[in-house]
Amino acid sequence: MSPSSDRDKLGSIPENPTAEEEINKEEHPHLQKGLGFEISLCGHLLRPGMGQTSADEVFQQNLVPEEDFKLSGPSIIKNANLIVRIGCNYFSWSKVSHVVLGKAVFGPDFCVEPIDAIPVERQETPNSRDDSLGLSPSRRWRLWPIPFRISRSLQRSNSDSSEDIFLDTETVLSPMDEQAPANNKDQSPRKQFVRTLIPTSEQVASLNLKEGQNIVTFSFCTRVFGKQQVDAHIYVWKWNAKIVISDVDGTITRSDVLGQVMPLVGRDWSQSGVARLFSAIKENGYQLIFLSARAIVQAYLTKNFLFNLKQDGKVMPNGPVVISPDGLFPSLYREVIRRAPHEFKIACLEDIKALFPSDYNPFYAGFGNRDTDELTYKKMGISKGKIFIINPKGEVAINSSVDVKSYTSLHTLVNDMFPPTTLVEQLLQT
Repeated sequence: MSPSSDRDKLGSIPENPTAEEEINKEEHPHLQKGLGFEISLCGHLLRPGMGQTSADEVFQQNLVPEEDFKLSGPSIIKNANLIVRIGCNYFSWSKVSHVVLGKAVFGPDFCVEPIDAIPVERQETPNSRDDSLGLSPSRRWRLWPIPFRISRSLQRSNSDSSEDIFLDTETVLSPMDEQAPANNKDQSPRKQFVRTLIPTSEQVASLNLKEGQNIVTFSFCTRVFGKQQVDAHIYVWKWNAKIVISDVDGTITRSDVLGQVMPLVGRDWSQSGVARLFSAIKENGYQLIFLSARAIVQAYLTKNFLFNLKQDGKVMPNGPVVISPDGLFPSLYREVIRRAPHEFKIACLEDIKALFPSDYNPFYAGFGNRDTDELTYKKMGISKGKIFIINPKGEVAINSSVDVKSYTSLHTLVNDMFPPTTLVEQLLQT
C-alpha cells in the first residue's frame, strides 16, 4: 500500500454517516479532514460541571489550527493544557493519546474506549431541580426536606397570629433523594442531594393560608403499605412578629440524653415550670420556635413529647418544631463528637430571619442550656439580657451570671421580661 493510499484511508469519511455525524460536520467542518479528533490548549480553563455550552466555547477559543500544529507540534503535545475532544467528550492528552495513536496506526476501525473524560456536564443540584419545578432557588439549609410527590393538599385549622411562612414536618420519609448507583466504572461518583420543596410566593398565596397554624396533609403511595398520609404544619405570622427560641434537650428536658430516653419509658424528665412560663410568654403575644439539633428521624417523637407535656394544668404552646434535616449518625457526630450543634442552628435561624424585612430582627429572646446556644443567640442579634441559659439543677443564668432563678421564678417576672406586645406597640406609637 502506498503512502498516499494510507493518507486517504486515515482521512476518509464513512459512506453512510449518521445524523449525529452530519451535525458534527456542519458545526465543525475541519473534522472531515481527520479521524474525528479536535485539539485545544484549554486544559486550565475546563472545570467539572461548568456546562457543555461553556466548555464548547472555551474549547473553540483555544482551538489549535492546522498551521500552528505543523510549526509547533512537538511543543504542543508536551503542553499540559492539551485537550482532545471526541464528539462531546473532553480528555486530557495523557488519557487519550493511545486511542489517537491506535487509530492512526491501525485505521479508524480500531476501537479502544477512552477513559476519564472531564465531566463538564452540569451536575443536577437542588437549585436546578427547583427551577425545573418552578420553585424559588434554595439556600444552603432547608426547612422542608420532602421527598415525595404531593397528591393532595391542605386541610386547615387556624389558631392565632400573618404573612411569614414556616413549615414544620411531622414525619419525613427517605430524606435523601437516592441516585441510581453508576454501573459504569468509568463514571465518577456523584453526590446525593437532599430533595427540598420551597414554594414560591404565588404558590403560598394559592393555599389560602390563615393566620396562625395551618395543617397540610401529604398523600402518597408505597408498594408495601399502599396509600399513606403525612401531616405537617405551616405557620403564618405577621411581619413584625416577636419570636422566642427554645432549645429542647437540656432546656425543656432536664438533660440532653435522659431527656430523650426517659419519656419513652413513661417518666417525666422535663424542667419544672417550663410549660407555665412558655404559656405565659405565648399569651403575651410572642411566637415560639422549638429548635433542636436532633436528627430528622426523631421529629415525631420530639413533637409528641413537647405537645403532650402538661404541668400544673398548663401545656406547651404550639409553634414550629425545627429539626436538623440530617440523619441520626451525622447529627450525633456533629453534636456529640464535634460539639458543634450551633452550626445547624445558626444556618437555620438565618434562613428564618431572611423571611422578614431586612431591617427588622424578629428574634426577641432565646432559651438554651449550652455555651453554643448562647453563641447562636448572640449571632442572631438577641441582647444578652434576653438570653436564658439553664443548668441541670434548674438554675437559670441571665447575661452569663447565675442569679439562682428558675422557670418558676421567671414566671413571676414574665410581664417585665416579656411585656405584652400590644402594650409595646402602643408605647411605640406614642
